[in-house]
Formats: sequence, C-alpha cells, structure tokens
Amino acid sequence: MESMDTLFNQQKQHAPKVARSTVEERILKLRLLEQEILKRQEQITQALHADFRKPELETNFTETFLCLHEIRHTIRHLAKWMRPERVSRTLLTVTARSEIRHEPKGVVLIISPWNFPIHLAIVPLISAVAAGNCAIVKPSEFTANSSKIIAEIIAAVFQENEIAVVQGDKDIAIQLLQLPFNHIFFTGSSAVGKIIMKAAAEH
Repeated sequence: MESMDTLFNQQKQHAPKVARSTVEERILKLRLLEQEILKRQEQITQALHADFRKPELETNFTETFLCLHEIRHTIRHLAKWMRPERVSRTLLTVTARSEIRHEPKGVVLIISPWNFPIHLAIVPLISAVAAGNCAIVKPSEFTANSSKIIAEIIAAVFQENEIAVVQGDKDIAIQLLQLPFNHIFFTGSSAVGKIIMKAAAEH
C-alpha cells in the first residue's frame, strides 16, 4: 500500500502543473500515445489471442482501431473543447459576463475489465489526458498479456507522476479505492460498481 500511496501523492503534487498544460502539449501527448499503439499493433493482437483467443479481425477493430479513432477525434476537437463557453445573460446577470470553464479534475483512477482490455483502458485514458488530468490505470488481472502491453505503452509516453499502471488482483483494487481520487472511471458489473461508488462517496 505504501508504494501506491507514494505514487498517488506524486501524481497529486504534479496534477496542478498538468492542469495548466496547453492544448499543444496535450495534443503532443496524444500523438505519442497514437504512435506507441501503432508500433505495437501486432503485439496487441498476439496478447489478446494469448489471453482469450480473441480473433485478429475483432482485435483490430474493437481494440486498436477504436483507440486510434478516439485519439484522432480528440485531437481534432480539443482546442474547441478547452475554450470557455459563453453563457447568455439573464435578468440577474445582465451587467456581468458569464462563461463555463472546463477544468481538470486532478487524479483519476481507471479500472478496466477483461473483455475489451485495451479499449476500455486506453479510451478513458485519452479523455483523462485531453482534460489535463493525472491518472492511475488498473487493468484486469485476468488478461495478463494485454495488461503488460498497456503498461508498456503508457510507460513509453508518460512519467509515473503523470500516468501510471498498477497491476494486481481485486485486493489491489480495494487498496486503490482507499485513496482519495478526484474521479473514478470503472467498467464492469453493477455489483462491483456499487462497491466502487461507496468507496468514492467516502472521499
């Protein structure tokens, strides 16, 4: 638990700097992530086949292509998404200027499942990076080969004080949930979702 505490605190300290990153800096990170996925396409296919015999065609579409599509879509729209949105004046705000500003949440936890292990780890991560957050990714322990690829991709692009991967079983997930994350992204059963919601509510 101490190492997870240390990692979380490192990200918490680094989060304000990441939050101030420019659209150009965030796009660069996304392009580097795209390059690493492209570089490892064959490894991704092999890993998913080794984990649960996922067919190559299905992997290419549901895992690799959809991640790349999400990155490119995000890059195309990120500048607009980061701009403040003007809000119409009301009778109470007639003399003021109102706008909606989109701010990073801080440190995000992403818990991904076994059935789409690359997609459901990387796509939420793309959003976290685009929004200027730090993140810890906890991939499924049931897809060891895919989880290894996820860790390699992330380590090739990011420092651990910004984006990191924590491997382990449900006990590790429970320990992670004891940390005060600013946001949790979970894909899985409603039963586990209730446990995660309860843990999140305590923070």
